Amino acid sequence: LATDRFGPEKTMTISVGIVLAGIVFLNLVQKHPSPSLFLVAVLFYGMGYGLSLPVFMSSYADVFQGPKLGAILGTLTLGGLLGAALGTGLGGYLRDITGGYQMSFFVSSIAFALSVAMMWSARPSRIRTVRRVASAGAALESHSVAQGAAGTD
Repeated sequence: LATDRFGPEKTMTISVGIVLAGIVFLNLVQKHPSPSLFLVAVLFYGMGYGLSLPVFMSSYADVFQGPKLGAILGTLTLGGLLGAALGTGLGGYLRDITGGYQMSFFVSSIAFALSVAMMWSARPSRIRTVRRVASAGAALESHSVAQGAAGTD
């Protein structure tokens, strides 16, 4: 995972940056309708959002370790789905009263930026213990050395 290489905070920042680029492209589609521009917007938004979901789940596991992790993941997922449902309704309402999507784009951009701020505040990388895994060849070599040493005692 990217979080193993860069850490969850940096990965979340990158993913939200990609999402925000998608939102900018969506805003441009309103002013300059184009199927190709819309495709670019969807690709950026989808890639950024898709990258953020595993970051959330692995960060939840880092912060809320223990036997209740499943219940915590379920509760947080339910909260996210409720937020998505409310956000969809809010987006439609804002479109109806303003005549455009700019306010919806602004609100969603703020929500994504807040998710990055909360990720940096929680700092799951300070909790996570990443263990280095030896390559298969090194693992076999150390195993055979341990067997040889055990046989000489």
